[in-house]
Amino acid sequence: LVPLANQRQIKRANLDEITRKGLLISSGLIVGESLLGVLIAAAIAYTGNSTPFALVGKHFAPMATLLGGIFFIALIFWVFHQQKKAMLASSHSKSI
Repeated sequence: LVPLANQRQIKRANLDEITRKGLLISSGLIVGESLLGVLIAAAIAYTGNSTPFALVGKHFAPMATLLGGIFFIALIFWVFHQQKKAMLASSHSKSI
């Protein structure tokens, strides 16, 4: 009965740690997006151009949408894989 209670405490501690890390990451993403929005707005106001960072013309929009979607999906899989690897390493080091 005591080992079962210890396992529950460990799982709860891991859950709290994961929740804190997730909250920190999501807060960082929100703040980062806000700062980039301010920088882009400043660049638009300074140049007077609505697309101050455009590297290609409007004809590239469909390809950019496709490439952006593929990159985003690949990024999601990469982050998931990194987190899974970190969790496995963490659980392995705690069991030793």
